[in-house]
Amino acid sequence: MISHSHKFIFFHGFKTAGVSIRISLQDLIHKDEFWHANNQHAPATRQLGHYGKEIFNNYLKFSVVRNPWDRMVSAYFYFRSRDIETANRQYKNVKYCQEHTFPEFVFFHKVLSSTNLLSVNRKLVTDYIIKFENLDNDFNDLCKRLNIPKTNLKHITHNTSRPRGHYSTFYDTKTMEEIKKFYKKDIKNFVYTFDNKK
Repeated sequence: MISHSHKFIFFHGFKTAGVSIRISLQDLIHKDEFWHANNQHAPATRQLGHYGKEIFNNYLKFSVVRNPWDRMVSAYFYFRSRDIETANRQYKNVKYCQEHTFPEFVFFHKVLSSTNLLSVNRKLVTDYIIKFENLDNDFNDLCKRLNIPKTNLKHITHNTSRPRGHYSTFYDTKTMEEIKKFYKKDIKNFVYTFDNKK
């Protein structure tokens, strides 16, 4: 997502409140000012190719990151709750999650890491990071940086079957370590830990 009038590029990571950010910004800035690079989850490398170096290097680039252990729980129950008849490009993930347990999902399916989404030539290119865990405050700070009116972030939630409870309750030692290994760059770059609240 890009706004030329306010000179920003938003990298929309999967299951990181991207829809809430996008809709809130569209309400603050006229929709005609926005353009999209092929699809809403396009990584930085694709957006660089789509917009070109001059725009890419001179616009404020931002994204939202989320604790990888929490994000995987959210992804699993999102896929599991989707209607398989309307899943389209997500058909394989939806079918898999409806037929398999969360531990199986952890070992055999992964969503793109935030580090890979936000990197070009293995280097992070974001100018500002919003933490999912501090969403409202960070969004207000972003509005100041973009010189747009402060507003309450619109929290858009998907109707999923995720049970209530802390993300740690879905993990055992093996699945916890699998996520730690696979998302080690996210954990290091964005300073996350596994907070055990079982």
